[in-house]
Amino acid sequence: MATYISTTDDASVAAAAESLLARASAARRQVEQHTFGPNKVWKVEATQGLMADSKHSEVLSEELGLPQLPEMVFVDNTVTVFFNEQPRISFNARDALSRVSLTPDQNLKVAATEKWREARKDSEYIDRETVKFDWTFTTEYFGTLLNVPESSIREVRDKKEAIDLAKLMRRDPIQFFQDMILFEDELSDNGCALLNVKLRVMKSCFLLLLRFYLRVDDVIVRVIDSRFYSEPDWNFLVWEFTKREDSIEKLKAEEIGYGEITKPDEISQKLSVIYQSTKVIDL
Repeated sequence: MATYISTTDDASVAAAAESLLARASAARRQVEQHTFGPNKVWKVEATQGLMADSKHSEVLSEELGLPQLPEMVFVDNTVTVFFNEQPRISFNARDALSRVSLTPDQNLKVAATEKWREARKDSEYIDRETVKFDWTFTTEYFGTLLNVPESSIREVRDKKEAIDLAKLMRRDPIQFFQDMILFEDELSDNGCALLNVKLRVMKSCFLLLLRFYLRVDDVIVRVIDSRFYSEPDWNFLVWEFTKREDSIEKLKAEEIGYGEITKPDEISQKLSVIYQSTKVIDL
């Protein structure tokens, strides 16, 4: 949290300011809910708000120890999955950014880093601090478990514990849909770092996709996906984690154009798989 001078008047002003910010944040939020499944055992809740202002960004940056935050951070945007009236997993920008490394990504070219530093040369941190964190904001965050011990994450035991692609490809009516950004940065016009979450609920199943997309122009494209799938009468989630990555040079050699590279849904299917796993989360 921000540090204030310890005087009665200043402390009162600071407390009033924090209270005002909290009330303003609450007032600008929009919350949508949807329940489904036998006896309505499942519920999804989506909260959307405005982009963090400079005050919120300053507090969050200090809390996380990051010299720089993405240009757009939507701290109020969250998606939460409930089961048996308890929140089980949630997705939010603050926890995602807490997984950003405080050491730079060694796979990126020095030239790309220097372009980024030059664009931020007026920052008080830029001289030394920026080399101490991953300025691409790459995060392998898969969500925040709530009321679920980590021991509930296990290996697949049955072939039925899988994402049913046939059900997802059917044109069943969508009962609930959300697509929201958690954070985004244009890397000083050198690319894009984007974390967003998509959710769709049908009568037979639901799918949530948390996707981190990174494009550093002339350097690299990276996509990190966490898919969560379940069905109304299940008491578990199937979690599929995939990390894909390729150099821009390789993609150009394969005659993949810039238009495709800038579209996460399209390019994700053409990148090399670096790592993939499927787990089950018992609820």
